[in-house]
Amino acid sequence: MDRETNLVRLSRREWAVLKVLIGCGGTAIESNKLMDRSLNREDQQGARCLYKYIGRLRMKLELDPQNPRRIILERGRGYRLEGPDSDWPVIIHPDGIFFGDGQPTTRNSPSAS
Repeated sequence: MDRETNLVRLSRREWAVLKVLIGCGGTAIESNKLMDRSLNREDQQGARCLYKYIGRLRMKLELDPQNPRRIILERGRGYRLEGPDSDWPVIIHPDGIFFGDGQPTTRNSPSAS
């Protein structure tokens, strides 16, 4: 996350995973269902593929990725999204569309890694 501009740029696959989590409305979704709904089965390398994108999303969206409060794993139930709300960063869709409560300070800011 770019702390100065509060911008987060997502890849298409990161966006696909986040979109499914948002669509679950705060309820947990099993990992296999999340994979089925968000990632192309032909491109998958098992559950590790999903865990990679969850990890990337946490690095970009969480204030403390080691102690996530936005993308939560509920043991035995699956992943759950807390939010989004006004504390979230502005998310830049891979096609350049902005999502979030605030307008970014600049469109030419560096992307978060």
